[in-house]
Amino acid sequence: MSNLDQMVLERLIEIIELMKEIKSDHLKKPLVLKTSEAAAEMRISLPTLRDHFLVRPDFPKVRAGTKYLIPYDALYQWLNQHPEFLKMK
Repeated sequence: MSNLDQMVLERLIEIIELMKEIKSDHLKKPLVLKTSEAAAEMRISLPTLRDHFLVRPDFPKVRAGTKYLIPYDALYQWLNQHPEFLKMK
């Protein structure tokens, strides 16, 4: 095996390992959060989440019976689009 082949092989192995890490990290994220989990992620109290966020029509939430579920990715996307709420932490 030439030096170039060896270098390419080593780089491919590195890329595969990085892809495994990314996949592993992605699988650790939940698809949705319960309201208590969303409040913990946002570092706010559950009453604050209920009183100031769940009442907003633009806040990402899905009603499941009498409860709400918050899509994980949508929550972070919403927070990035509303930086004024990041200052609340």
